[in-house]
Amino acid sequence: MVVSRGVNAQVNVLEVDPDNRDSILKWCKQSVERIWTYYPGEKYGETPGVIPGIYWWEAGAMFGTLIDYWWYSDDKTHEKAIQDALIHQADKDNGWMYEPRNRTLELGNDDQGYWAIAVMAAAEKRFPEVPPERGPGWLALAQRVFEAQAGRWDEEACNGGLHWQIHSTNVGYDYKNTVSNGLYFQLAARLARYTGNQTYAEIADKVWDWMESDRHYINSTTGAIYDGAHLPECKNIVPYEWSYNSGIVVAGAAYMWNITGEAKWRERVELILNHALTFFSRDDIPHLTWEYTCETNNSCDQDQRWFKGHLHRFLGLVYQLCPFTQPMITPKFKETARWAPKTCYGGPAGDRCGFRWWFEGGGVFDGIDGVSVESSTLEVVQSALLTVPRPNAETKPKWIYKASDGGVASRNITELESSEKGMRKLKVITDGQRAGAWIMTIIMVAMALGLVWFVAPNK
Repeated sequence: MVVSRGVNAQVNVLEVDPDNRDSILKWCKQSVERIWTYYPGEKYGETPGVIPGIYWWEAGAMFGTLIDYWWYSDDKTHEKAIQDALIHQADKDNGWMYEPRNRTLELGNDDQGYWAIAVMAAAEKRFPEVPPERGPGWLALAQRVFEAQAGRWDEEACNGGLHWQIHSTNVGYDYKNTVSNGLYFQLAARLARYTGNQTYAEIADKVWDWMESDRHYINSTTGAIYDGAHLPECKNIVPYEWSYNSGIVVAGAAYMWNITGEAKWRERVELILNHALTFFSRDDIPHLTWEYTCETNNSCDQDQRWFKGHLHRFLGLVYQLCPFTQPMITPKFKETARWAPKTCYGGPAGDRCGFRWWFEGGGVFDGIDGVSVESSTLEVVQSALLTVPRPNAETKPKWIYKASDGGVASRNITELESSEKGMRKLKVITDGQRAGAWIMTIIMVAMALGLVWFVAPNK
């Protein structure tokens, strides 16, 4: 049901001043508590990390959003619940892989990728790890996904790329999509920056080249990012543009620029960013984010209602890693944070957010709500915190840490060995052994696939 403010007569709508840190944080706190009403994982008999009625990747995305909130706010209220979810969804009996047995029929490389970047963010933001007896560290979990996906890179079809689905029997296995490959690219770039291991950067380069020069998922002229293509050649590109794909790819490019300082990566960041800022903004309300491909005809499904928030999450990474982008991104962060909360007076309690922030001139709950909409709205509002001064700048001088300057890297996955039960388990090694063991892991994966990986010396 569409409800205007006058009809609903709600007086508890909390609007946001995007120039005021306290105003933003107060709204975000309320939004987080609304999100937790959708999550039963802390209750007796429920499964940590599972949210009824949504896909598994969406839960990973939500916990990534909540890690962002934890970092922005210093609010530790739900810290343990987030830890429990991140650990429980990694399969201990499968080498701590994000590959739950009960998700086989829907399991895509993109699903895994979203959980991987959630734990990668936890490492970069120094989110507290669980004790060793409960599980591996955040970096280890991210590396575990990367290792598995490196082994799935398929050059027999389309000259490379990851399939959308992990299992060949699943519908969608014949599709190589941007989100799966983009998340793999971004994860490689993040691991390269975090660990300082050049091998990750070389793989990120390889994935970029495949998406851009080989298959043209990335339009190197306009900066558009397309959805993907089908086997056997992946030549007939599906031309839909989704905001999260642009965000995923430009954030990966931002990490690569931050690592290398190379002009080509700056040019790539600026090209994709300029296109995204225009394509995913309304003409009548400049800088207000919308999902052009489906909002134009009100056809956005549950998945697509997450995407705007993901764009803002990834633009937040770009903002931090590439300071030259800040004048371009700031107006979008502020304007969207101003408009989106004005829709939040739907539902039984009169506080749920709407999806179309521009609808009927703005300030109208459009009847479309849910955890996807709430999480997306939280992400766009809290991203505005990057544009205002923060009082904890001395205790948190960085937003995105590396292992060498204070990130969480106490338990790195560098060697997997068989246990007495035939399972794979984590073996912790010292910092001095880290680089060599990882290179051997990559070589062994490559040999199993009949590929040749060239490991260049550090630049």
